[in-house]
Parts: sequence; structure tokens; C-alpha cells
Amino acid sequence: ISLYKAAAAEEELPPYQYIARRFSFEPKVPKPLENVIGGGKHGGGTDIQEFLLFPRFDGTPEEYVLTLSEVYRRIKEELKRRDSGFLGCLTLESAWVTTLPTEEILGLLRKFADEYDLGLGVDVAASDIFDGNAYNWQKEGVIRDRDAHIDYIVDLANTYGLDYIEDPVEENDKEGFLEVQKRVKGRVVGDDVFATNKELLFEGVGGIIIKYNQRGSIVETVETVKEARKIGMMIVPSHRSGESEDRFLTHFAVGIGGDLIKAGAAGIRTVKLNELVRIQRSLLRE
Repeated sequence: ISLYKAAAAEEELPPYQYIARRFSFEPKVPKPLENVIGGGKHGGGTDIQEFLLFPRFDGTPEEYVLTLSEVYRRIKEELKRRDSGFLGCLTLESAWVTTLPTEEILGLLRKFADEYDLGLGVDVAASDIFDGNAYNWQKEGVIRDRDAHIDYIVDLANTYGLDYIEDPVEENDKEGFLEVQKRVKGRVVGDDVFATNKELLFEGVGGIIIKYNQRGSIVETVETVKEARKIGMMIVPSHRSGESEDRFLTHFAVGIGGDLIKAGAAGIRTVKLNELVRIQRSLLRE
């Protein structure tokens, strides 16, 4: 990362412009994909790791951030009202922690999604609840075999109109990813299954999480992005839990023309999101 920052500075370019030029991309500002309620290993009362919202409407990054920030605050107030155990606690990614069950959370977020024209999604992080034989939904007190687990995820996706379903099955179950994608309208997106590695890509699912510090180098990450584009995948550059406030991820996401970006909650963890706004203003001046 330091090398690319230095190279951009040497050419007197913002990092996103340098990346786009270096790797032959058209810069584009992605829409923020925000983790608003957290569960799984991150805490909370549900086994699903992340409940996500992102803008469906076309607007500016400033409009996206302001809208998501308003929704983020309203979710807090709604959790205060509905959850007697709500303490205002946050996960490492600044998502609210609640003891509400999965379907009540999805019902709550569906209302906000409809009101503000937002997409609704989840990161199941299914590898974390897979014990090698079955899916152990410990917080729900239910053990589901593979088929029952897939049926449950598909039912949630179709009942609540999920636009985005990340890691719905454990990372070694390629056929499971494909089955879920065939049975839902939203995009199935892979993180653990692909690990930002072009050698692990396969066709038939809707998108891929991109983490350059998961792959090992920017060049290898870009190779994965280009291969994923060839087979029609949505590109979702992502931060890591507990990440620093360095803004390079935002420049990288814009430079490669990402579709969505996981970069924090538009109410607290805002540094990378604010950089989206600055970059958009820079693009308008060009």
C-alpha cells in the first residue's frame, strides 16, 4: 500500500487515479454497503454475522452517506423500543448489537429498506457455524443439516426480499453457493469461498468480496478483480474487522471501479466513507 501511495504522490495523482491508470480501469465511486446490525462471532443474539443495507437509488456519495447515517440512527431508536436488553453496544465494525431474533431484525430492516429505497442483505458467515457435519445455529438453539440450512437461507432471502446474500454456506461447498443463487432473486456473494484468489473463482454466483490484504499483493488482487469481471461478478472491496482509519481502501475501490464497498457504518466509522465524498467531488472537477 505504501508503494502505491508513494507512486501516486510522485506523479502528483490521488491514489485512485494512479490505480486506475496503472491497471487500466475506469474509476467509479461504489455505493456503500453498511453493516448496521451485527451477530455471529461479532456478538448479538443472532447467528447471522451481519445485517446489511445499501442504496438502491442513484445519487451522490454524499446523499448515500447522509441517508445511511439517518437510517443508522433510526435503527438505534427502534432497537431501544423493541429490545429491553439493548445497551447501545457496537461490534468491531460499529454495527448495533441486539438480542432480537433473526426474523424480527429482517422485518425491521425491510421497513427501513422500503422507506429509503435501500437494498437489504446479510452476511451469514456460514463457515463459522458449520461444525464439519451440520450448521449449528447456537444462538437460535437449532442444528440444521446442509439441506435444511440451505432451505432456511433461501426462505429468509425470498420472504424478506434480500438483494445480497454473502457466504450463505460454508466455504468448501461450491455446489451449495450455486444452489442458493439459483433459488433466490438477490445476488449471492462469496468471501471465504474465494479468498480474493483468482484460482478459486467459479461462475454462477453474483459477486465477490475483495480484500487486498487477504490476497497478499495489489497486483494479485487486481488479477482476481479482472477475472471476476470476466465472468460477470459484482465487485465488493471490503475492510477488515477492527481495521485502522487508513483511507487507501476507498481509493482502491474507486480506482478499480467497484460496485459496492464495505467501509464502515455511516454514523460512527466514517473516515473511508467521507473519502468517497471527497473523491466524487474530485471526479466532478476533472
